[in-house]
Amino acid sequence: MKNKYLIISNTFYPDRNSATQLLVNLASELSKKKKEVIVVCARDHNNYKKITKLNNIKIINVYCKNKKNKNLYKRGVGELLISKKLIASSSKIIEQYRPSDLICYSPPIFFNGFVKYLIKNYRCNSFLILRDLFPYWAISCKIIKNYFIKLFLIKMFKSFVKTFDVVGVEAISNIEFLKKKKIDIKKIIYLPNWINIYKKKQVLWKKQEIIFFGGNIGIGQHAEKVFNFYNKVSLLKLNMQFKIIGKNMSKDYLTFKLSSDTINKTTVYGSLSPKMFDNELDKSSYGVVSLDDRIESVNFPGRMLNYLKHGLPIILLTNKKNELSNFILKNKIGVVIYKKSSIADSILTLRKIKQRFVKDKYHNKVINKYFNPVTITAQISNSFDK
Repeated sequence: MKNKYLIISNTFYPDRNSATQLLVNLASELSKKKKEVIVVCARDHNNYKKITKLNNIKIINVYCKNKKNKNLYKRGVGELLISKKLIASSSKIIEQYRPSDLICYSPPIFFNGFVKYLIKNYRCNSFLILRDLFPYWAISCKIIKNYFIKLFLIKMFKSFVKTFDVVGVEAISNIEFLKKKKIDIKKIIYLPNWINIYKKKQVLWKKQEIIFFGGNIGIGQHAEKVFNFYNKVSLLKLNMQFKIIGKNMSKDYLTFKLSSDTINKTTVYGSLSPKMFDNELDKSSYGVVSLDDRIESVNFPGRMLNYLKHGLPIILLTNKKNELSNFILKNKIGVVIYKKSSIADSILTLRKIKQRFVKDKYHNKVINKYFNPVTITAQISNSFDK
């Protein structure tokens, strides 16, 4: 029987974020292998037609009010209703399609009811791409403080992951993290993030170096560390420019966080089209990754892969050693800035790495070895055949 894949997520084309890029690559690779693919996407606004297409991939767009509301209580209520809305809006189309294999991209633990509905009615194999370990990171960062809400969300998470036949996590250490939390999972595997090789010729910009920080800039990214780093680099008088691209980064907030000298060297954008975003990356020299050090699990952020794709060495701002920092240092794709690191020495190391990226496309070799979408898509699809 021909595999008929159903992908469910809270983001997909034409959204502009790393998760969308991952899922579009996944859906496209499956489609290339002559697999049927339908996507059900929970949207946070109703500007979409109910059915859209990306090449031969059908997308069912479901408007879920308050899914990304800044008011956390309204957002919570909205997310609790997501499964009911997804079932009501997509069930007729799914009934005609009758999926054999289900792929869910987390973090929406509130998809649980929808997932159980699909498995019960179609007996489909199920795979969870588990990335953002919510609610654990939000509890660690003190975003969620109420004891009873913590218990409720953890219970939701445990029920959610237990539903799937296979769960794939982005870091090997996250397998141990979930075991320590006594999470009951049928089968768990290491499933790295993935990204396509960027075909455009890389350019070594000699006139002026630009340090880039872009993508989703939320609480977990600890943007204040980036501002402090920019200020420290500015004091070195290295004739460097800084660039920030991300939502919710107001000019007033930046002026408050950056010194007056640094703000004049900083270009700030809100949201850009994919083409313009790529152009800004092409003109940049190095890419910054920052995560809140209170988060216990390990992320390999999509922004890091995007920087690599464009030939930008990585600057990881952290105060701890973990799987991510070890990976960056072991593979010589960037530097890790700890509290007592010499920023001047780190810049010299970055320049040498940049030269290697330009000379022999070393960053592409790293992508092919660890983050190849063909290899990882095969890993997902093969799990359904066992």
